[in-house]
Amino acid sequence: KAIMTNRRVVVNFDAAANSFTAFVDENADGALDAGELTIADRTMPAGINLTTNLVDTVTAAAVAEVTFDSQGIPTASGTMTVQNSSGNDQDIRLYLSGHTVLE
Repeated sequence: KAIMTNRRVVVNFDAAANSFTAFVDENADGALDAGELTIADRTMPAGINLTTNLVDTVTAAAVAEVTFDSQGIPTASGTMTVQNSSGNDQDIRLYLSGHTVLE
């Protein structure tokens, strides 16, 4: 979406709420502000858990959000995991190139 709109897109993961929000960050402040386009605002269904293990590319600190610049390059890399109530999981790995792989 960042490339398609030529805008910064932020994806914020909220582990406590088991949810994520993606939005076009028009003013580059990293926060969803009035008037900014929400691309997705999802809570995982009952029995599905979402966890993240993302690392900021500059500080190497753990983060709960990733920003994609207008060329689709992310500010973090790592893994997002979706797990069902039976313990089966699917990893989504995000690389610094912006490429994602299901593992």
